[in-house]
Amino acid sequence: MESLFTSGLVKYAKAGAALRITGPSTHRVMLGSHTQIPCKFTADKLPVDPKFFAVIWYYAKKSILSYDNTVMTSDPRYSINIHQALNGIADLIISNLSISDGGVYTCSVIDSPVRMEKDVTVSIQAIPHITITNKVVTKNESVLRSVISGFYPVDIDIKWLRDGKILDNVIVEKPQRDPDGTYNVRSSVTITPTEEDREQIFSCRVQHESLTTPLQEDFQLVYGARPLLSILSIKVHRNTENTLTCKATGFFPPEIKITWYRDGEVLKKQFMEKPQEYKKGTYQVTSTVTITPTNYDQKKIFSCRVQHDSLQEPLQTDFQLDYEEKSHFVVIVICGILASLVTIAVAVRLFCWRHKCRRSTYCSC
Repeated sequence: MESLFTSGLVKYAKAGAALRITGPSTHRVMLGSHTQIPCKFTADKLPVDPKFFAVIWYYAKKSILSYDNTVMTSDPRYSINIHQALNGIADLIISNLSISDGGVYTCSVIDSPVRMEKDVTVSIQAIPHITITNKVVTKNESVLRSVISGFYPVDIDIKWLRDGKILDNVIVEKPQRDPDGTYNVRSSVTITPTEEDREQIFSCRVQHESLTTPLQEDFQLVYGARPLLSILSIKVHRNTENTLTCKATGFFPPEIKITWYRDGEVLKKQFMEKPQEYKKGTYQVTSTVTITPTNYDQKKIFSCRVQHDSLQEPLQTDFQLDYEEKSHFVVIVICGILASLVTIAVAVRLFCWRHKCRRSTYCSC
Protein backbone atom coordinates (compact mmCIF):
# COMPACT_ATOMS: atom_id res chain seq x y z
CA MET A 1 0.00 0.00 0.00
CA GLU A 2 2.77 2.42 0.92
CA SER A 3 4.49 2.10 -2.50
CA LEU A 4 1.33 3.39 -4.19
CA PHE A 5 1.49 6.55 -2.09
CA THR A 6 5.21 7.26 -2.49
CA SER A 7 6.21 5.87 -5.88
CA GLY A 8 5.48 9.18 -7.59
CA LEU A 9 7.70 11.14 -5.23
CA VAL A 10 11.11 9.91 -6.28
CA LYS A 11 11.08 11.47 -9.75
CA TYR A 12 10.33 14.84 -8.16
CA ALA A 13 13.22 14.57 -5.69
CA LYS A 14 14.80 17.85 -4.79
CA ALA A 15 18.14 18.30 -3.14
CA GLY A 16 18.70 19.89 0.23
CA ALA A 17 15.19 19.40 1.61
CA ALA A 18 15.17 19.96 5.40
CA LEU A 19 12.50 18.14 7.42
CA ARG A 20 11.98 17.82 11.17
CA ILE A 21 9.01 16.42 13.12
CA THR A 22 8.11 17.83 16.53
CA GLY A 23 5.47 17.00 19.12
CA PRO A 24 4.81 14.96 22.27
CA SER A 25 5.60 11.25 22.48
CA THR A 26 2.44 10.52 24.50
CA HIS A 27 -1.16 11.59 23.96
CA ARG A 28 -4.00 11.04 26.42
CA VAL A 29 -7.62 10.97 25.27
CA MET A 30 -11.01 10.13 26.75
CA LEU A 31 -13.06 7.14 25.69
CA GLY A 32 -15.73 8.04 23.12
CA SER A 33 -14.22 11.43 22.29
CA HIS A 34 -12.73 12.85 19.06
CA THR A 35 -9.04 13.60 19.01
CA GLN A 36 -6.13 14.71 16.88
CA ILE A 37 -2.94 12.74 17.42
CA PRO A 38 -0.28 15.43 17.02
CA CYS A 39 2.34 15.36 14.26
CA LYS A 40 3.86 18.77 13.51
CA PHE A 41 6.81 19.29 11.17
CA THR A 42 9.01 22.00 9.73
CA ALA A 43 10.46 22.11 6.20
CA ASP A 44 12.44 24.45 3.97
CA LYS A 45 9.28 26.13 2.86
CA LEU A 46 5.68 26.01 4.00
CA PRO A 47 3.29 25.20 2.54
CA VAL A 48 5.14 22.25 1.06
CA ASP A 49 4.86 21.40 -2.62
CA PRO A 50 2.20 18.64 -2.93
CA LYS A 51 4.24 17.05 -5.76
CA PHE A 52 7.02 16.17 -3.31
CA PHE A 53 4.94 15.54 -0.18
CA ALA A 54 3.23 12.55 1.47
CA VAL A 55 2.03 11.54 4.95
CA ILE A 56 1.56 7.98 6.16
CA TRP A 57 0.13 7.05 9.57
CA TYR A 58 0.77 3.63 11.08
CA TYR A 59 -0.87 1.85 13.99
CA ALA A 60 0.94 -1.19 15.40
CA LYS A 61 3.24 -0.91 12.34
CA LYS A 62 0.34 -1.25 9.87
CA SER A 63 -0.60 1.58 7.52
CA ILE A 64 -4.00 3.07 8.47
CA LEU A 65 -3.99 6.41 6.59
CA SER A 66 -2.00 7.79 3.65
CA TYR A 67 -2.00 11.08 1.82
CA ASP A 68 -0.29 11.52 -1.55
CA ASN A 69 -2.51 13.93 -3.51
CA THR A 70 -5.42 11.76 -2.31
CA VAL A 71 -6.34 10.32 1.10
CA MET A 72 -6.74 6.58 1.69
CA THR A 73 -7.77 5.09 5.04
CA SER A 74 -8.39 1.65 6.51
CA ASP A 75 -11.19 2.97 8.77
CA PRO A 76 -13.75 5.71 8.05
CA ARG A 77 -13.09 7.12 11.54
CA TYR A 78 -9.62 8.22 10.41
CA SER A 79 -9.05 11.50 8.58
CA ILE A 80 -6.51 14.27 8.00
CA ASN A 81 -6.85 17.99 7.25
CA ILE A 82 -5.04 18.34 3.91
CA HIS A 83 -4.66 22.12 4.11
CA GLN A 84 -3.09 21.86 7.57
CA ALA A 85 -0.91 18.95 6.46
CA LEU A 86 0.62 21.04 3.67
CA ASN A 87 1.34 23.75 6.26
CA GLY A 88 3.13 21.61 8.82
CA ILE A 89 0.31 19.99 10.84
CA ALA A 90 -0.19 16.35 9.80
CA ASP A 91 -2.32 15.34 12.80
CA LEU A 92 -4.30 12.11 12.58
CA ILE A 93 -7.97 12.76 13.38
CA ILE A 94 -9.88 9.88 15.01
CA SER A 95 -13.56 10.02 15.94
CA ASN A 96 -15.42 8.00 18.59
CA LEU A 97 -12.38 6.54 20.31
CA SER A 98 -12.65 3.04 21.75
CA ILE A 99 -10.40 1.16 24.15
CA SER A 100 -8.87 -0.75 21.22
CA ASP A 101 -7.60 2.54 19.76
CA GLY A 102 -4.94 2.80 22.45
CA GLY A 103 -1.35 1.99 21.47
CA VAL A 104 1.61 3.24 19.45
CA TYR A 105 0.99 5.35 16.33
CA THR A 106 3.73 6.36 13.91
CA CYS A 107 3.61 9.55 11.87
CA SER A 108 5.72 9.32 8.70
CA VAL A 109 6.24 12.57 6.74
CA ILE A 110 7.94 12.61 3.35
CA ASP A 111 9.19 15.82 1.76
CA SER A 112 11.18 14.16 -0.97
CA PRO A 113 13.87 13.03 -0.75
CA VAL A 114 13.73 13.28 3.06
CA ARG A 115 11.53 11.07 5.21
CA MET A 116 11.05 11.50 8.97
CA GLU A 117 9.05 9.45 11.47
CA LYS A 118 7.86 9.91 15.04
CA ASP A 119 6.04 7.55 17.43
CA VAL A 120 3.16 8.74 19.59
CA THR A 121 1.75 6.49 22.32
CA VAL A 122 -1.99 7.05 22.69
CA SER A 123 -3.40 6.37 26.15
CA ILE A 124 -7.18 5.87 26.32
CA GLN A 125 -8.82 6.84 29.60
CA ALA A 126 -12.35 6.51 30.96
CA ILE A 127 -13.63 8.29 34.06
CA PRO A 128 -15.11 6.06 36.81
CA HIS A 129 -18.65 6.40 38.14
CA ILE A 130 -19.57 5.65 41.76
CA THR A 131 -22.88 4.03 42.68
CA ILE A 132 -23.71 3.39 46.34
CA THR A 133 -25.60 0.10 46.21
CA ASN A 134 -26.27 -0.25 49.93
CA LYS A 135 -26.37 2.39 52.66
CA VAL A 136 -28.95 0.62 54.83
CA VAL A 137 -27.68 -0.42 58.26
CA THR A 138 -29.05 -2.01 61.41
CA LYS A 139 -27.87 -1.71 65.00
CA ASN A 140 -25.72 -4.75 64.48
CA GLU A 141 -22.67 -5.05 62.24
CA SER A 142 -23.60 -3.81 58.76
CA VAL A 143 -21.99 -3.58 55.32
CA LEU A 144 -21.94 -0.54 53.04
CA ARG A 145 -21.49 -1.36 49.36
CA SER A 146 -20.64 0.45 46.15
CA VAL A 147 -19.93 -0.28 42.49
CA ILE A 148 -17.32 1.75 40.61
CA SER A 149 -17.87 1.33 36.89
CA GLY A 150 -16.83 2.51 33.43
CA PHE A 151 -13.17 3.23 34.18
CA TYR A 152 -10.00 2.57 32.20
CA PRO A 153 -7.18 1.64 32.71
CA VAL A 154 -7.71 -0.94 35.42
CA ASP A 155 -5.63 0.50 38.29
CA ILE A 156 -7.83 2.31 40.80
CA ASP A 157 -7.72 3.32 44.46
CA ILE A 158 -10.89 3.17 46.61
CA LYS A 159 -11.35 4.50 50.13
CA TRP A 160 -14.32 4.75 52.50
CA LEU A 161 -14.62 7.66 54.93
CA ARG A 162 -16.73 8.78 57.90
CA ASP A 163 -16.76 12.58 58.16
CA GLY A 164 -13.50 12.69 56.22
CA LYS A 165 -11.72 10.06 58.31
CA ILE A 166 -10.60 6.92 56.49
CA LEU A 167 -12.33 3.69 57.57
CA ASP A 168 -10.78 0.27 58.01
CA ASN A 169 -12.29 -3.12 57.07
CA VAL A 170 -12.54 -2.16 53.39
CA ILE A 171 -12.86 -4.88 50.77
CA VAL A 172 -12.13 -4.27 47.07
CA GLU A 173 -12.97 -7.17 44.80
CA LYS A 174 -11.11 -8.06 41.62
CA PRO A 175 -12.08 -5.69 38.76
CA GLN A 176 -14.22 -7.17 36.00
CA ARG A 177 -14.01 -6.29 32.30
CA ASP A 178 -17.12 -4.94 30.58
CA PRO A 179 -17.97 -5.55 26.89
CA ASP A 180 -16.76 -2.06 25.89
CA GLY A 181 -13.33 -2.74 27.42
CA THR A 182 -13.81 -0.64 30.55
CA TYR A 183 -13.76 -2.07 34.06
CA ASN A 184 -16.08 -2.25 37.04
CA VAL A 185 -15.25 -3.19 40.60
CA ARG A 186 -17.25 -3.77 43.79
CA SER A 187 -16.16 -2.41 47.13
CA SER A 188 -17.58 -2.68 50.64
CA VAL A 189 -16.83 -1.64 54.19
CA THR A 190 -18.07 -3.20 57.43
CA ILE A 191 -19.20 -0.89 60.24
CA THR A 192 -21.06 -1.13 63.53
CA PRO A 193 -23.32 1.92 63.39
CA THR A 194 -24.13 4.03 66.43
CA GLU A 195 -26.72 6.74 67.12
CA GLU A 196 -24.01 9.35 66.45
CA ASP A 197 -23.59 7.97 62.95
CA ARG A 198 -27.10 9.15 62.05
CA GLU A 199 -25.70 12.67 61.58
CA GLN A 200 -22.37 11.64 60.05
CA ILE A 201 -21.48 11.96 56.36
CA PHE A 202 -20.10 8.76 54.86
CA SER A 203 -18.18 8.78 51.59
CA CYS A 204 -16.75 6.51 48.94
CA ARG A 205 -13.69 8.13 47.36
CA VAL A 206 -11.97 7.05 44.16
CA GLN A 207 -8.59 8.03 42.73
CA HIS A 208 -7.83 7.19 39.10
CA GLU A 209 -5.42 8.48 36.47
CA SER A 210 -8.33 9.79 34.38
CA LEU A 211 -9.21 12.21 37.21
CA THR A 212 -7.49 15.51 38.01
CA THR A 213 -9.00 15.36 41.51
CA PRO A 214 -10.46 12.41 43.47
CA LEU A 215 -14.08 11.50 42.77
CA GLN A 216 -16.25 11.21 45.87
CA GLU A 217 -19.85 10.17 46.58
CA ASP A 218 -21.27 11.36 49.92
CA PHE A 219 -24.32 9.96 51.70
CA GLN A 220 -25.96 9.43 55.07
CA LEU A 221 -26.88 6.09 56.56
CA VAL A 222 -30.40 4.71 56.34
CA TYR A 223 -31.31 2.83 59.52
CA GLY A 224 -33.28 -0.22 58.45
CA ALA A 225 -35.11 -3.16 59.96
CA ARG A 226 -34.61 -6.77 58.96
CA PRO A 227 -37.59 -8.79 57.68
CA LEU A 228 -39.06 -11.80 59.44
CA LEU A 229 -40.07 -14.57 57.03
CA SER A 230 -42.88 -17.08 57.58
CA ILE A 231 -44.50 -19.73 55.39
CA LEU A 232 -48.30 -19.51 55.63
CA SER A 233 -49.31 -22.41 53.41
CA ILE A 234 -47.56 -25.64 52.46
CA LYS A 235 -50.48 -28.13 52.39
CA VAL A 236 -51.34 -29.20 48.87
CA HIS A 237 -53.51 -31.63 46.92
CA ARG A 238 -51.89 -33.87 44.36
CA ASN A 239 -52.36 -33.09 40.62
CA THR A 240 -54.46 -29.98 41.25
CA GLU A 241 -53.52 -26.30 41.23
CA ASN A 242 -52.37 -25.08 44.65
CA THR A 243 -51.07 -21.78 46.02
CA LEU A 244 -48.10 -21.49 48.40
CA THR A 245 -47.81 -18.33 50.49
CA CYS A 246 -45.00 -16.73 52.43
CA LYS A 247 -44.94 -13.42 54.26
CA ALA A 248 -42.19 -10.95 55.16
CA THR A 249 -42.91 -8.55 58.04
CA GLY A 250 -41.27 -5.75 59.98
CA PHE A 251 -38.77 -4.53 57.37
CA PHE A 252 -37.54 -1.10 56.30
CA PRO A 253 -36.95 0.40 53.75
CA PRO A 254 -39.94 -0.92 51.75
CA GLU A 255 -37.95 -2.13 48.73
CA ILE A 256 -37.74 -5.93 48.92
CA LYS A 257 -37.46 -8.92 46.62
CA ILE A 258 -39.03 -12.34 47.21
CA THR A 259 -38.32 -15.34 44.98
CA TRP A 260 -39.69 -18.90 45.04
CA TYR A 261 -37.52 -21.91 44.18
CA ARG A 262 -37.89 -25.67 43.71
CA ASP A 263 -34.59 -27.46 44.28
CA GLY A 264 -32.78 -24.22 43.48
CA GLU A 265 -34.66 -23.47 40.25
CA VAL A 266 -36.86 -20.40 40.04
CA LEU A 267 -40.56 -21.20 39.87
CA LYS A 268 -42.95 -19.55 37.44
CA LYS A 269 -46.34 -17.97 38.29
CA GLN A 270 -44.98 -15.92 41.19
CA PHE A 271 -46.78 -12.86 42.49
CA MET A 272 -45.81 -10.35 45.17
CA GLU A 273 -48.14 -7.69 46.51
CA LYS A 274 -47.10 -4.09 47.02
CA PRO A 275 -45.55 -3.69 50.50
CA GLN A 276 -47.99 -2.31 53.07
CA GLU A 277 -47.30 -0.39 56.27
CA TYR A 278 -46.94 -2.71 59.25
CA LYS A 279 -46.06 -0.96 62.52
CA LYS A 280 -43.46 1.46 63.88
CA GLY A 281 -42.52 2.65 60.41
CA THR A 282 -41.94 -0.84 59.03
CA TYR A 283 -43.58 -2.78 56.22
CA GLN A 284 -45.03 -6.18 55.41
CA VAL A 285 -45.65 -8.02 52.15
CA THR A 286 -47.11 -11.32 50.98
CA SER A 287 -45.80 -13.41 48.10
CA THR A 288 -47.50 -16.38 46.45
CA VAL A 289 -46.65 -18.99 43.86
CA THR A 290 -49.04 -21.29 42.00
CA ILE A 291 -48.01 -24.92 41.45
CA THR A 292 -49.57 -28.22 40.41
CA PRO A 293 -47.69 -30.78 42.53
CA THR A 294 -47.21 -34.37 41.44
CA ASN A 295 -45.64 -37.43 43.07
CA TYR A 296 -42.38 -36.19 41.57
CA ASP A 297 -42.52 -33.08 43.81
CA GLN A 298 -43.01 -34.97 47.07
CA LYS A 299 -39.28 -35.13 47.83
CA LYS A 300 -38.41 -31.74 46.37
CA ILE A 301 -37.16 -28.85 48.51
CA PHE A 302 -39.20 -25.69 48.06
CA SER A 303 -37.81 -22.32 49.17
CA CYS A 304 -38.98 -18.77 49.73
CA ARG A 305 -36.00 -16.39 49.56
CA VAL A 306 -35.97 -12.72 50.60
CA GLN A 307 -33.41 -10.13 49.54
CA HIS A 308 -33.33 -6.82 51.40
CA ASP A 309 -30.75 -4.08 51.95
CA SER A 310 -30.78 -4.73 55.71
CA LEU A 311 -29.53 -8.29 55.13
CA GLN A 312 -25.90 -9.18 54.49
CA GLU A 313 -27.08 -12.48 52.98
CA PRO A 314 -30.51 -13.44 51.57
CA LEU A 315 -33.01 -14.82 54.10
CA GLN A 316 -34.45 -18.18 53.05
CA THR A 317 -36.91 -20.73 54.41
CA ASP A 318 -36.86 -24.28 52.98
CA PHE A 319 -39.66 -26.82 53.28
CA GLN A 320 -41.24 -29.89 51.72
CA LEU A 321 -44.83 -30.07 50.60
CA ASP A 322 -47.44 -31.50 52.95
CA TYR A 323 -49.74 -33.65 50.82
CA GLU A 324 -53.37 -33.83 51.98
CA GLU A 325 -54.91 -37.10 50.86
CA LYS A 326 -58.72 -37.30 50.31
CA SER A 327 -60.53 -39.21 53.07
CA HIS A 328 -61.61 -42.79 52.26
CA PHE A 329 -64.61 -42.56 54.61
CA VAL A 330 -67.04 -41.27 51.97
CA VAL A 331 -65.94 -43.95 49.54
CA ILE A 332 -66.46 -46.67 52.16
CA VAL A 333 -69.95 -45.39 53.02
CA ILE A 334 -70.99 -45.24 49.36
CA CYS A 335 -69.70 -48.75 48.74
CA GLY A 336 -71.64 -50.03 51.81
CA ILE A 337 -74.90 -48.46 50.60
CA LEU A 338 -74.46 -49.90 47.11
CA ALA A 339 -73.77 -53.34 48.54
CA SER A 340 -76.90 -53.15 50.70
CA LEU A 341 -79.05 -52.15 47.73
CA VAL A 342 -77.73 -55.03 45.67
CA THR A 343 -78.47 -57.49 48.50
CA ILE A 344 -82.03 -56.23 48.85
CA ALA A 345 -82.65 -56.45 45.09
CA VAL A 346 -81.42 -60.03 44.96
CA ALA A 347 -83.57 -61.01 47.92
CA VAL A 348 -86.73 -59.51 46.37
CA ARG A 349 -86.21 -61.27 43.04
CA LEU A 350 -85.64 -64.57 44.80
CA PHE A 351 -88.84 -64.13 46.84
CA CYS A 352 -90.88 -63.30 43.75
CA TRP A 353 -89.58 -66.30 41.86
CA ARG A 354 -90.44 -68.68 44.64
CA HIS A 355 -94.02 -67.47 45.07
CA LYS A 356 -94.69 -66.77 41.41
CA CYS A 357 -96.04 -63.35 42.19
CA ARG A 358 -95.50 -61.69 38.86
CA ARG A 359 -98.62 -59.55 39.36
CA SER A 360 -97.71 -58.59 42.85
CA THR A 361 -97.44 -54.89 43.53
CA TYR A 362 -94.05 -55.42 45.15
CA CYS A 363 -92.61 -57.94 42.71
CA SER A 364 -91.55 -57.97 39.08
CA CYS A 365 -90.33 -61.53 38.63
